[in-house]
Amino acid sequence: MFQEERMQHILEYLKINKRISVEDICKLYNVSRDTARRDLVNLEKRVLS
Repeated sequence: MFQEERMQHILEYLKINKRISVEDICKLYNVSRDTARRDLVNLEKRVLS
């Protein structure tokens, strides 16, 4: 799964559950902790800009 696609899934998850952890992202999308953190940083930048 590409980063952009994964970030959309994370946003959808957040709409329903209100929070997500790095561990949740790792389990749900089978990615490393570094990738999960990078996704969250990118999502934060997108939301704040």
